[in-house]
Amino acid sequence: MHHRAKFAIGLAGWMLLAVGTACSRTGLLDDPYESSDWPSSCSRKALRLRVVEQPPNLYFVLDRSGSMAENMPGGQLNKYAAVRQAVVALVKKLGSHANVGAAVFPASGRLCQPGEEVFATRRGDDLASSDVDGPVTTSFAEAINVVTLGYTPTAATLQNLLPTLSKLEGKKAIILATDGGPNCNADARCDASECISNIQQVSGCSSSTNCCAPASGPDAPRMCLDREPTLEAVRALKRADISTYVIGIPGSQAFTDLLSDLAEAGGTARKEEPRYYAVGDVDALVAALETIRGELLTCDMTLDEVPIDAASVKVFLDGEEVGRDHSDGFTWTGDRSFRLLGPSCTAFLQGRIQRIDAFAHCDDGQPPSP
Repeated sequence: MHHRAKFAIGLAGWMLLAVGTACSRTGLLDDPYESSDWPSSCSRKALRLRVVEQPPNLYFVLDRSGSMAENMPGGQLNKYAAVRQAVVALVKKLGSHANVGAAVFPASGRLCQPGEEVFATRRGDDLASSDVDGPVTTSFAEAINVVTLGYTPTAATLQNLLPTLSKLEGKKAIILATDGGPNCNADARCDASECISNIQQVSGCSSSTNCCAPASGPDAPRMCLDREPTLEAVRALKRADISTYVIGIPGSQAFTDLLSDLAEAGGTARKEEPRYYAVGDVDALVAALETIRGELLTCDMTLDEVPIDAASVKVFLDGEEVGRDHSDGFTWTGDRSFRLLGPSCTAFLQGRIQRIDAFAHCDDGQPPSP
């Protein structure tokens, strides 16, 4: 072959590579996208838009105090083990539709040590048909597998978590599961009506004997109900756009008013009384977590760029087009964000949708003339 011919072929190859690179950068070509996967209703010149899910951040703050070693009503598990089991099942069910993290309180060490993060927030496992737990679920289960000990330093725990949780991007919510009233504040002072030892009718504590009085011992004030600091900690979280769901485990009934106030402050109060999720057994606990899951999960998606002509954008679920502003389709929620609706949303959250695609200018790949 002559040198001139070789040069022409080489130049042509270089031009094709350059064109291919340019097209790839604009979304016209996408190497992982097989020809057989391209929607039949879209021209090969259509602009493919990258779709990104917006998973919420769900952070579990779990009471592992000594009283959580008591048996859960109607079951063989102690209260902490029952909470752990239910929470791990929820994390598995959430899969990659949520980022999950966890802290337990008190931390290992002193009885009133503020809680500590045991599982840094990360995306859950991809949903699969297998019953085998994925690596994130497995690591999460191991991280919250702790022994019960100590008291209930709720306020200090939430205060310590605020800087960490504030850095997370997107929707954020805490699930606080506790079986008692918050305490452990060494600076607290209270009368018998606000003393947890009196409220729980500990032997020797009565209306005439305030077991939280400093005269009862140097650590006695730590058993005062730490009402205002805990409420302020939840309010501070809410000011940082972090909601707090409150689950009252059996044993917390004496603190109904405070737990309801915490749910109000956290922006998650139920319409009926009590305003928080008061659970009496494992089934009620699972039901409460499922209700919270339904409130937190969304089918909100974001495109990697603002489409020139939103009306030309088509959305496909596993290659099947869904209608816009349809009860089983999608609707725009912003200039580059949309939400799946109805059965399409349900199928996605249940892991029955493997791929969501969006294409603009499906007819000929050309935006409309100005």
